[in-house]
Amino acid sequence: SPASVGQTVQLGSNTESSVRELVALIGSLLGRRLKVESDAERRRPRASEVERLYASNQKALELLGWQPKISLVRGLEQTIDWFRNRATRYKSDLYHI
Repeated sequence: SPASVGQTVQLGSNTESSVRELVALIGSLLGRRLKVESDAERRRPRASEVERLYASNQKALELLGWQPKISLVRGLEQTIDWFRNRATRYKSDLYHI
C-alpha cells in the first residue's frame, strides 16, 4: 500500500501472553502438563527486559486493511501439526546456540 511507505507497521493480534501462559496453552493443546525451566546462565539482565510485549494491529488495519485471520490457538494447532508431520527431521534432544 502506498500509504504504508516509510511507516513502521506491526502485524500483531492486539493481545499479549506471558511465556508461562503460552507454555500452559501449548501443553493443553498437546494434552500434556509442561513445566517452564529457567537457566540462570541464559537469563538476560533484568534491566534489558521489557515488561510487556504487545503488538497493536491498528495501523495495519488503517493503512493496509490487514487484520489477523487466525487466532493464536488455531495458529498453535497448525504449528503443532506441522511439526508432528516432520518430527523425524528434528533432533529434539540437542540444544544449539
